[in-house]
Amino acid sequence: MGFAMCHKASSGLKDMRWDRDGTRPKIVVQRLARCANLLVRAHREGIRYAGLARVVGIAYAETNFRPGAVGSVGERGMLQVTPEKHCHLAGGLKACDYDLAGLRYFKSLVAREKRRASKARQRFSWTLVLWRYNGGKTYAKKVEAYARTALHRWRR
Repeated sequence: MGFAMCHKASSGLKDMRWDRDGTRPKIVVQRLARCANLLVRAHREGIRYAGLARVVGIAYAETNFRPGAVGSVGERGMLQVTPEKHCHLAGGLKACDYDLAGLRYFKSLVAREKRRASKARQRFSWTLVLWRYNGGKTYAKKVEAYARTALHRWRR
């Protein structure tokens, strides 16, 4: 199931074509491997089922599975976490594992949304989880678009 999610997400690389010898380009294979590795780590962290698909959507929307990506305000890793805010979840600022910090942050948001939905007797919302992952407490049109992109990548 997990590898199928990675294959589905990487199929969005429309600019990549098959090499002349009939093999997949190296970059696609690398992204598939990074995606699969991220899924294994997410599973080890206790993220299950639909959450795994959302993690793939986040990694695709944020960095297209590039682990060394650095965002405009210093976010790092495939899941684009801000070291100052999230590295306490994964080894401290100096030895931060950015992907692990992102997975743990995602897991904490899922738990928070489950508590909120239970307390308010409402349905659990993946859109709210993704909205908070990308924008924190701030609502903006671009954050809503981000949530739609991450959900769409999973549903394709």
